[in-house]
Amino acid sequence: MKRKDVAAARKEYLREINNNRARSHPRLVIFLDETWINQDICVERCWTDPDGTAGAELKTRRGARFSIVHAGGHQGFIPEALLMFQSKNGSEADYHGAMDHQRFKIWFQEQLLPNISEGSLIVLDNAPYQSKIFCKVPTTSIRKDALLQWLASNNISHDPSTTKLQLLQICKKHKSKQQYDIDQIAVRHGHRVLRLPPYHCMLNP
Repeated sequence: MKRKDVAAARKEYLREINNNRARSHPRLVIFLDETWINQDICVERCWTDPDGTAGAELKTRRGARFSIVHAGGHQGFIPEALLMFQSKNGSEADYHGAMDHQRFKIWFQEQLLPNISEGSLIVLDNAPYQSKIFCKVPTTSIRKDALLQWLASNNISHDPSTTKLQLLQICKKHKSKQQYDIDQIAVRHGHRVLRLPPYHCMLNP
């Protein structure tokens, strides 16, 4: 939590939340997250009747795993926004192996956006399937012709006769040109995305 970039991201998040609250007409803030549950999950200990007629039914197998995605705000859960699907029981202990960008994108477009108020502020974390970059800054593995094309498509001034290394340095200065796919979809529908600081260090203040 003492890393400078984490501290800066936390301050930026809180500033955006406070600015929204201070508006004469604040945006509706929508939080979303994912979790999972096993079919036969149960508590290990609980109160029971002496004759054993009431209480948790302890099971030895986990059963099928289900991944869950939902969203809500101060008014409660968003109607029609629940996504729950059976996922494979892999070696991972949670839902990350079952969720991918395409599945999340379909849910975002078809179940979340149609059911929230216009101009909402959607709070996301930095899970990989939420963070696919729409316009990724080139790396050293890119060919020079593709590098020049990226610079031109982003209207960045450059000299085509310079070396590939010099062009890459120009790209690094324009890292802000990177945009997340989900963020762009939200903007096209009149909403705005606010991303939580790294490590989920701040939820709903």
